[in-house]
Amino acid sequence: MTPAPVIIAIDGRSGAGKTTLAVELAARLRMHHKVSLFHLEDIYPGWNGLAAGIERYVTTVLAPLRRGDAAEWVSWDWEKHYDGRSHVTLPAEIVIVEGVGAAASAARPMLDAVVWVDAPDDDRRHRAMARDGSSYEPFWDSWAAQEDEWLESDDVLDHIDVRVLNRADGNAPDDALQALSYLSSLSPVLAPELSARRGLQLKAERIDATPDAAALFHALYAHSANAVWLDSSNAASNRGTVDDAGSSNAGSPTPRRSGAASVSSRTTAAPSVSL
Repeated sequence: MTPAPVIIAIDGRSGAGKTTLAVELAARLRMHHKVSLFHLEDIYPGWNGLAAGIERYVTTVLAPLRRGDAAEWVSWDWEKHYDGRSHVTLPAEIVIVEGVGAAASAARPMLDAVVWVDAPDDDRRHRAMARDGSSYEPFWDSWAAQEDEWLESDDVLDHIDVRVLNRADGNAPDDALQALSYLSSLSPVLAPELSARRGLQLKAERIDATPDAAALFHALYAHSANAVWLDSSNAASNRGTVDDAGSSNAGSPTPRRSGAASVSSRTTAAPSVSL
């Protein structure tokens, strides 16, 4: 099991531009993160299956991903009109779930952010027909009725973190990412994106020092004049080591006296991320 991911839901009515936004947003996030993307349309059981699809999504996809487990789910075969192949969606640092009902009430306790995509009704229908062709046209009204029924019983619109008016001008992905980076629930993980917006450059480097804390300290702060290494191990059984980087003996062990280390500098170490 991996650590629980950050999960972002992209919801909205059919044809609003959710899929395009999700794909473009995932591409931008992959510059700094590992990202998994799940589309709810792969799991709806047919044109009358919005409610059942939401239930499947919550139980077989979202719940395991929230725990940091792989999600095993069955896709819907839209041509043969029954369940198709089994699939696995792996957890990642960031998971994007996209589709009508992605932010339904049963899903929201497991989400870190909700994006709602809006577009005028005529634009939505035009996009849907252009995307799916004649196969969708006979079911447009019945699917819209299911969306209406769901929205009447679910206050999802009161739980939106970011609302995107999709004008199809290409700006939605960047605008959404900017808004997401300022959310308190996402700002820690989206620090690289926020730094980029502020004109800063983030330098990341992998340090192979785990689980040797002393080696990690040396790798991070060996050249710092304000870094101190404090070893709190038992003085009776271990030699004390204090790295007093502010003295002429920087980097050398300092003996303990009566179980307490003698330190001439107590300056707090600087953050390990360099900008």
